[in-house]
Amino acid sequence: MSFWTPEFDRFAAPARTRPALWRFFAGLVLLVVVYIACLAGIFGLIALIGGESALIHWMQRVEQAAGPTATLILLATFGGVILGLWAALRLIHGRGLSTTLGPAGLGRRGFQRAALITAAGLVLSMALFLPRIEILPNLPWAIWASFLPLALCLIALQTGAEEMLFRGYLQQELATRFANPLVWMLLPSILFGLAHYDPGAAGEIAWMVALAAGLFGLLAADLTRRTGHIGAAWGMHFANNCFAILGISVQGTIPGLSLYTTELAISDAAEIAPLLWQDMAMTVLLYLAVRWAVAR
Repeated sequence: MSFWTPEFDRFAAPARTRPALWRFFAGLVLLVVVYIACLAGIFGLIALIGGESALIHWMQRVEQAAGPTATLILLATFGGVILGLWAALRLIHGRGLSTTLGPAGLGRRGFQRAALITAAGLVLSMALFLPRIEILPNLPWAIWASFLPLALCLIALQTGAEEMLFRGYLQQELATRFANPLVWMLLPSILFGLAHYDPGAAGEIAWMVALAAGLFGLLAADLTRRTGHIGAAWGMHFANNCFAILGISVQGTIPGLSLYTTELAISDAAEIAPLLWQDMAMTVLLYLAVRWAVAR
């Protein structure tokens, strides 16, 4: 079976215009520099307005996603990823940010179908598994609803930034330079998993959290390969994060905007580990359903 599809060939074509390997590494460096500058700008503004005490306070709250405002700031920082990616693509590679998306119409339909299928699957999953777990109220309905429109926009920003980076930029640029799909599909997925590795929060099962994220990354990479756009991967990612951030959160993750939380913390290995295996199985099932719907 050939992993190189006609759809992916068209998707990767913009990366062939300037294929020198040094451009890829220079682009990554510029992306990181711009992202760090954006973080410095956000927290520098906080320090300018409120002083050192406010800076320390909000840095801690954002790190812990403690409360709606801190969680919104955390999600907004992913705008720095998009700005960094735009700078790298424009200045180093001579192409636009939209080239990491794929065809707009196909991507939009793929996003919508994938988001609906993923949302339906997650509702079913919650109906099956949540009766075993005690659910606790987190935010009052009125407060939750007041933050909801902005929260949805920023979750779209956060998931879009990650998809443009991992399934767009990295997958395109690596595929242009390396024929082996173990490089251009697996490597970005490993990096995506490592980005979710947090032993400080998850303790001894941090590797399982990273594995679950890496599995999603690999399946999202395959959807991108099959469809020639990031729409389906983005739709799955968006729906999943909406449920995890806005619906029912696990303590120690991102609880600041969730309507409910659980009695469990992400570091409760004995209880969380079986749920993570179930989550990975559900991710595979959702991938198969989305693939059937958008890549037939």
